[in-house]
Order: sequence, then structure tokens, then C-alpha cells
Amino acid sequence: MKVSANMIRESEEDRDSGNEELNNSEWFSSKDGVQWRKTKFNQNIHTHCHNTVLLLTGTKGPAKDVASPVKSWELFIHDNMMQLIVEFKNLFIEESAPNFSRERHARKTVQKSMLYKWIIME
Repeated sequence: MKVSANMIRESEEDRDSGNEELNNSEWFSSKDGVQWRKTKFNQNIHTHCHNTVLLLTGTKGPAKDVASPVKSWELFIHDNMMQLIVEFKNLFIEESAPNFSRERHARKTVQKSMLYKWIIME
């Protein structure tokens, strides 16, 4: 019996459609199209050491030596930045002071008190 090219193509198509059904049965599908595999992937595959990603946990650089919240804050906000924030906040307080009936509601702030207020808020 001679095997024609059409017969080979048909048998390959049958095999492909069978694999498609098998592949569909190996996966869960959600309504939004996310697919999860029902079985585990092959665990006998060895990951080469040059393909391993190594991430060291913990802080790096200057943050390694920080022991207090104030010191960690100073890594992000320097003294000159804090001084500018205090100056502009005090300008805003001066402009809005006439709107307050009591003087204590429009009291100017100082740099250290502002720092501690922000740290306590977190």
C-alpha cells in the first residue's frame, strides 16, 4: 500500500488536534483568560548555576548602619530640604494667620518639631 502525502497530512492534523485536546485538559482557564496548569512542571530539570538569580536580602549602602527612624529619615530628606519645607510652611501660616481667631492655631513651626510630627504620623 502506497502512502500519499495527503494521508500523512491528515494523520498529522489528527495528532495535532488530539494534542490540542490533551493540552486543553492540562490547564484551568479563568473567565478573564488566565490559565493555570493542573499538573506540576517537570522537577527533574537542573538549573545551571549561571542561570540562578541571587538576591541578597536586607539594606545596602548607607542604610546598613541606620538604627533609628530619625536616621533613616535623614537618608531621604536632607537638612537643607527640611529647612526649605519649614520656610514655605511658615510663609503659608503667615498668610493664613488672619483667618484664625486664636494665635496658637497659626503658630510657626521649627525644623525639629516638623520632623518628629512626620515620623510620628507614620
